[in-house]
Amino acid sequence: MDPLTWRHGKRRRSKRSPALPWSIAGVAVLAILAIALTVAALRSGPAAPNVADFTPKPMPTQTQLPRAAFLGDSYIEGYGATANTIPAQVSKAMNWQMFAMGQSGTDYLADGGGGARAPYPGRSSGVPAKSSVVMISGGLNDVKLYPQNPGAFRAAVRETIGNAKTAAPDAKVVVVGIYWPYPDVTSDVEEMNTIILESARDLGAMTIDPLGESWMSTMAADGLLQDDKYHPNQAGYDYLATRLVSAIQALGI
Repeated sequence: MDPLTWRHGKRRRSKRSPALPWSIAGVAVLAILAIALTVAALRSGPAAPNVADFTPKPMPTQTQLPRAAFLGDSYIEGYGATANTIPAQVSKAMNWQMFAMGQSGTDYLADGGGGARAPYPGRSSGVPAKSSVVMISGGLNDVKLYPQNPGAFRAAVRETIGNAKTAAPDAKVVVVGIYWPYPDVTSDVEEMNTIILESARDLGAMTIDPLGESWMSTMAADGLLQDDKYHPNQAGYDYLATRLVSAIQALGI
């Protein structure tokens, strides 16, 4: 017998501890740890995006909005308005950038004092070239001038519309008939309104007809005019702006 194996008739025991049980225990611990990490990852869901990597969509600036030019008289200027004018309210509702060209005392023929207050034909050439929409309204200040020369009135209407279309060739031109603040309509006013609307259609412009649709026939009775019984008060401007927005939307603009 091997003397290292037997001594004094007894087997000598090894002083080393068994290695197998500890190996199994280590593998078990690693397995449990892996399962725990997997469960934690599943519960937490996908990683949140980095805020620094997010690029918000830019909001349109005022200069990026469609530009709308409003050529007109004191109604468009907002004579006596205490808050927002018709162009301001319409532009806000339609999400347009407003370019106001309203001047008191002016019209297709009526001259409010020259320059910025010249009749429409001279001012319509100043419509911004990049306008998306051009709104033209008038006729009220020409009622006394019309009987003297109906032909001149017709020519001035056509020149105004033609100049606006030339100045802003890509714009949609919308011509608004006469704002007549009285219940009784004279034959001259009816003729003038017809000339305005027919000329606009002949030249490829869109039309809105407040007179034909009786927008203003009860404004005086409804308390929507100023003391002069000629210009709208603020409630009257608000009312006309609301009607105008509806009419513009009906045109599909």
